[in-house]
Amino acid sequence: MMNRQVATLLALMGSTVACGDSALGPSFDGTPTFSEAISLESFESSITGGSARVEIKLVPGTLLAREVEIKEPEELSDREEIESPVTAVNGALGTVTLAISGFIVSFDGTTEFRSETGQALTQSEFVGRLETKLANGQQPAIEAKRPAPATPQAPTDPTFLATRIEFDDEADEPEIEINVDVDNLIPNDSPPPDAWLRLLGMEIAIRASDGTTELEKERDRDEEEVDFEGIISTVDAASSTVTLADGTVLMLVSDTEIKREGDDDNLPSLSAVAGALDRGALVEADGEGLITSTNPLTLLVSQVEFEIEDDADDVPGEVDFEGRVDSVEEVAGTLTLANGTVILVDANTRFEDAGDDDEISSLADVVAALARGDFVEADGEGVVEGTDPLTIRAVELELEVDD
Repeated sequence: MMNRQVATLLALMGSTVACGDSALGPSFDGTPTFSEAISLESFESSITGGSARVEIKLVPGTLLAREVEIKEPEELSDREEIESPVTAVNGALGTVTLAISGFIVSFDGTTEFRSETGQALTQSEFVGRLETKLANGQQPAIEAKRPAPATPQAPTDPTFLATRIEFDDEADEPEIEINVDVDNLIPNDSPPPDAWLRLLGMEIAIRASDGTTELEKERDRDEEEVDFEGIISTVDAASSTVTLADGTVLMLVSDTEIKREGDDDNLPSLSAVAGALDRGALVEADGEGLITSTNPLTLLVSQVEFEIEDDADDVPGEVDFEGRVDSVEEVAGTLTLANGTVILVDANTRFEDAGDDDEISSLADVVAALARGDFVEADGEGVVEGTDPLTIRAVELELEVDD
């Protein structure tokens, strides 16, 4: 896994990562959103002649859309999702009844189940937890996912067989992400509403003309965003911010997508991240965002994955690092990378040697290379020993002169 903090910092200097004409990117205007408002006519045009992924946020307790957003084309292949509070569960039938107009999500023996923190659950554990919460007067919420079909599902087809269901304590607002085409849009000659989105056997009202429904289209941010990756130092749930060990501040907003695919080490929410940090776990953030400030480096996050670091080598807290060497202290056994990370090298560090003429195998060689004016790249794995600055004791280390 490549450490992309270096790429982010290079972006600030106008180097390898494109971020537009200014540090904020050409589309960033100070508004914490990644979408632009569109008209109903533009919305219809966007879904005419092909499929589109839409994200629909509903007014709770209704089939009225508060917001409908057309996502970027590459998201057509992502899993379709429904987030909603639950009103009933039937383990024998394999069904969950949602607060969205009594919509029924089905599950079977192939469905995966996860807790709020991403822990794997058996089907009986999942059903038991739902039944307990409901019996106690609670209204638990879930997120149900399934693979996207090759073509959008027929508008009147109400089936949704989930391949994965997660408890989601932050899904208090019903939301549907699904592929649609022009067949799903039903205009109304006598508004309001202006139109309906017919999907999964439901008719969701769109009232854009009176401002009830916001119609949006996701901006193309490929040339504006930078990548980030780093160990989390602190989380502030109240302000929805995360601070990395190198001081980078990540701002999460309503549009931010928290990636929830992966194994049990994947964390689905800021509250889960905070809980993991409280338990002493090492958590990494990996994602993309727009630069909004450089002092400190602050990113408006479009998507992020939170993961507990503990790789297959069974070395607790082992992380990857990569970066250009800024300085070296041969006697102290340290390398300082251009992003400020300090790499500790000792007798237990394994130097990787692939037989390349550009590779070097000692700190003395690094000293000589830097003295010649060469650039030296360090790449490896290690264990975090400090966060201010980020300090990693190298377990494996590869050093190479970078032309």
